[in-house]
Amino acid sequence: MRRLLRGRIHKRPFVVTSAVLVIFLIAGIAMVLYLGFFRKTSDTYIVRTRNEATGSETRGLGLNVSSLPTPNLLLGASFESISTDRHYIVYEGEEDYVYLLQDASGERPYGDGSFVGGNVRVLSLDEQGKMVQKVASEIIEFSESQFAPKIRIEEVSEPDEDYISFVSLNDSVLVFSSSGRYINDFATASRRYFSLPVSSQIICASDSGKRVNVLCDDWTVFTSTDGRNFSSFPNEDPPGPDPRSVTSVGRVVVACGDEGTVVTYCDGEMISVATVTDADLIASAGDGRTLLLIGNDGVMMTSSNGVIFRPLEETEKPFRDRSVDWVCATYSGGKYYAIGSKGEFAEGVYDTETGLFRFSGYLASAAFGGEFKPRSLIVDSFGEVLILTESGKPYVLSRDALKWKELSTGSVAAVDAFGKTPDGKIFLLQDGNFFFTRILSRVKYGERTSGSVANAGDMCFLSSFTPVFDGQSKESYDGLWQIFGEGANAQIAQDAPTMGGQCSLKIYSEDPNKTEVPRFVSQIITEKGSDTFSEKTFYRVEMWLKHNGMSDKEAMVWISGEFESVGTVFSDIGNNWRHYSALFVLPREACSENSGEVRLNIGFSGKGELFIDKVYFGMDSYSSEAIPDEYLNVIRDMHPVYLRLSNIPFGRENVSSDSFYYPVGNEVGKKKDGEGYVSAGCISLEASLRAARYAKANPWLIIDSSVSQIQIESLLEYLCGSISDPYGQMRIDNGTAVPWSFQFERIVFEITDPSDVYRTDLQRGAYVDYIIGIMKSSTHYLDIKDRILFLDGMNYSGGSMLSVADYHSSGMRIEAIVGDSGVDDTSMYSEWIANGYLDYYDRIPRILSRHQEKVGEWVGSADFVAIREKSGQIPVDRSITPVSAATYVEFLLHDYGKRTSVLCLDLSDEWILSETEHRNAPGRKDLSKNESQIISDNSMTFYSVLATLSQTISGIPQQIETSPPISENNRNEGHSESEKQEDALTAFAFLDGDRWSAVVLNNGEKTRQFRFESEINIEELIVDHYSESGARIGSSQRRRLSNVFTLLPGQYVVVQGFIRGV
Repeated sequence: MRRLLRGRIHKRPFVVTSAVLVIFLIAGIAMVLYLGFFRKTSDTYIVRTRNEATGSETRGLGLNVSSLPTPNLLLGASFESISTDRHYIVYEGEEDYVYLLQDASGERPYGDGSFVGGNVRVLSLDEQGKMVQKVASEIIEFSESQFAPKIRIEEVSEPDEDYISFVSLNDSVLVFSSSGRYINDFATASRRYFSLPVSSQIICASDSGKRVNVLCDDWTVFTSTDGRNFSSFPNEDPPGPDPRSVTSVGRVVVACGDEGTVVTYCDGEMISVATVTDADLIASAGDGRTLLLIGNDGVMMTSSNGVIFRPLEETEKPFRDRSVDWVCATYSGGKYYAIGSKGEFAEGVYDTETGLFRFSGYLASAAFGGEFKPRSLIVDSFGEVLILTESGKPYVLSRDALKWKELSTGSVAAVDAFGKTPDGKIFLLQDGNFFFTRILSRVKYGERTSGSVANAGDMCFLSSFTPVFDGQSKESYDGLWQIFGEGANAQIAQDAPTMGGQCSLKIYSEDPNKTEVPRFVSQIITEKGSDTFSEKTFYRVEMWLKHNGMSDKEAMVWISGEFESVGTVFSDIGNNWRHYSALFVLPREACSENSGEVRLNIGFSGKGELFIDKVYFGMDSYSSEAIPDEYLNVIRDMHPVYLRLSNIPFGRENVSSDSFYYPVGNEVGKKKDGEGYVSAGCISLEASLRAARYAKANPWLIIDSSVSQIQIESLLEYLCGSISDPYGQMRIDNGTAVPWSFQFERIVFEITDPSDVYRTDLQRGAYVDYIIGIMKSSTHYLDIKDRILFLDGMNYSGGSMLSVADYHSSGMRIEAIVGDSGVDDTSMYSEWIANGYLDYYDRIPRILSRHQEKVGEWVGSADFVAIREKSGQIPVDRSITPVSAATYVEFLLHDYGKRTSVLCLDLSDEWILSETEHRNAPGRKDLSKNESQIISDNSMTFYSVLATLSQTISGIPQQIETSPPISENNRNEGHSESEKQEDALTAFAFLDGDRWSAVVLNNGEKTRQFRFESEINIEELIVDHYSESGARIGSSQRRRLSNVFTLLPGQYVVVQGFIRGV
């Protein structure tokens, strides 16, 4: 029995142990559950979404293509004539001419005879406010600057007074006579007459700052700040030399004269000032703070107090190699002007920081012959420089030719005096009468297409073409090509191969006896071979050639530099156009930094003429008539709904629309201010439309402010026409038989005016309607009307769109400025984006024709750039700073589907260029390697974001909001609103039919977790996770939205699913 008891199992300890284990297990599970719940609620953001629309349907993300590259390393290689265009406001019109107001910018790029043989168009508003074309004709004559027909001022009394000087004071014009009589408010009907108590004759008057000064021949001075009450400074002991001129600085009046005499007047006292010259001081000018005295022997002196004078240093003067006898001076529009006795002209500014003048000098030639004796000088409000000579003849300075051109007054009588008003009028005193006139341009034209004449305020457009070679110059008009060889010359021939434009280059010899000397045309490809070429790479040269009278029928083509030239000979050139090509492998020296300037040369020896067209030199892997594939692939991979083709702006000044219809390779250079001609990139409509088709995008075409009716009709004919239409035939010759109007779901036309040609909202709206009316009246409109959309791209100052266009289009660029304190500044990007959109909202006009509809804006150009500025430096050091994918997502979706229906992101070469190519690109040679890499990285990030969102985001924006975790709320107590939001998540949601999509991004500086809460049932979820650089780093399928997601700074996720029953 006892043995049996020893082998029994004791149940009580076992039960107790089991119970304890169960208790601990239950407690552990409870603790885990508790901790998990606590963590989820304390450290996890909640993203709540509801099936509630917050905007209208989106219409797609797109790309704005400002330029597309061509593979040709040469510029202007088709020798097409350069388009010359200019717009003016009509001042007055008659039967066969118009007078045109000068451009307020002061630019005078065209001289007499420009535009002759070109076209003139005049647009006007009729009584109903509609825009109509009044004049369309050929230009017979063009005069750059001349007087408008004079208008006599009848109301002026005392015409027998010897009036000698006009001056301006506070928008008022005063006229002084030698006897002391003067007229105040001369330019108005309320003019009044006064007298100064002079004891001798007045010799001159001037205005300086807000003071008018009068000088008598006994050195007595009168001065006033209102033109009515004058203070006098009688000179009881006048200097011996004769007085010449008077000006002032502050309250101090300064008079100067012969033998270096300078006298100052202030507080009732007259003081003779010692100067360092005994040359005659003839003229003076000042802005009220700094004065300038000038005279014989090149003397130029300045003072800022009227007491201490210093001569200008040689580096300040306009001429360092000649002594000029200065005779006239004036101050106008922030500049000092001076005229020499032989026509020399100088203009300059005073630098307040350095205390020095900066003058430019011009040896303007006198077109009138004889001795030049100017006696007065004025510069009108448009920047025109006018002089009046001792003989009473007025002249204007023609800036393009640097000549003094006589202005006809319509009378043989001498002009006794002249002056100006702030609004651009010119006053003349001639033969005892006062007249007012203006400096205008004059156009005479041939037979008009309508019976109307131009009226004041109408818009006038001039256009013509300039050949790149004129048979005289050894360099092309655009500076791209040069002619070499004794007796060699070049002209433009109106002859070209099929689809080779309209022009070609003809090389020939001026001397038929020197036919054995090689004659060739040459262009610099690059200044340094390592910037452009690669070793062991095939390059191809190709061109179209023909000859006239060449004996050996051979043309030489070679690449030259500081290396052994490589080239080839094209033989058996015919009398008709033929295509030639050859391959090169450039020597190592040509691809190095020591290559020197590398040139392409084309020429021949012997008798005859060589015709050249459509020259190509570039990598053999590229087609000479196509956009490089890597660019097209980038556009395709971003899946744009719209492709805005701003690289081909129809109707933009100085861009020939004819060039748009030819294949790639017929481009002309594009002029940049002060930088000569650069590549215009692809301006082929055919190639651009093919790019849109390749990307499966709808084309968005630009109609600029100077387009003509013929250009619009030609465009529609190219898009819709058949083989019986000239431009339809051109499209077929380009290789597209099916009209483009049948190949796209939509074609968008944006009518815009980026140059502010139209000055009023009424003109802007009327121009848009005018273009729409031309399109709708076309015989091809029926072929396209179901696919066409019209956008009004005008900037309306009144806040309302005044056209009948379908939608309005605008642009948006946000530049975020961060300081140099560190990366924490990037947390302010969200604020910069929000403020940038607020500025954009202010520019969106109301669409009056659709005021009851919720119409979104079409953004044709959008860009976000982050700039870091280093304080304490002059100039401020600005550099590009990295931008995360999350920031770019927030920029694109901030308003998408609310006030914005379509948003096109700017596409430039930066999207494709590598870091090395960035640094070698024109205008970027000063970039550091680090900054070039940042630009390249930012471009690729933006590219990746757009490519993702274009495929995943569509439909109507939905209600979605983020709530911070409990712990975040506790930490935010006592903090400002901006501090609370700087690390918050941002979310966007859209519903397209039953397809639901959401984007959640982390634009802060901390890692964040979040989960969704939704009142709707979303199934078949796909979650894609993207890195800070925009690369997809994960993709998964989820059964529900309640999972916790983790986002590092700069990352974002895209969630897609379907809502059943919707």
